[in-house]
Amino acid sequence: MCNSAFKTLALFVAAAVPTICAAQDTTIARPSFWDLESGYPRDTRLNKAQNAAQMDQAKRIVSESVPAGTPLAIAEARLRDGGADCRANRRAIGVVKCLYHQYDLSDGAADDIRWTITLRSAGDAVSDISVDRYVDRKGSS
Repeated sequence: MCNSAFKTLALFVAAAVPTICAAQDTTIARPSFWDLESGYPRDTRLNKAQNAAQMDQAKRIVSESVPAGTPLAIAEARLRDGGADCRANRRAIGVVKCLYHQYDLSDGAADDIRWTITLRSAGDAVSDISVDRYVDRKGSS
């Protein structure tokens, strides 16, 4: 009898924990392309200090969603929910690269804008992130 009650309780807890974790996870922001790009000035000639400030802001946005210690699978899921395409780096163990990619025509030129978020892991948790932005400008106004 006691064994049966214990099994029932164990099944209930096993079913409830993922739901509780998922509910808590929905309150965490998923950084999108727009979140990263919206604060970035359209002037392509930023000085080093301005560029560093923009990249620090982008890293802060990502770090709020994916702080160090976040399980890698959850980190990838959050970035995917924000629109990134994530893949494990085949050449480096414990590295996942997530790409946000979009074309922008707002200034009359076709800009191919790419944000790359690199997740480095220790075990199964994120230990460090890096953020890079690349623009391939095709044509001009």
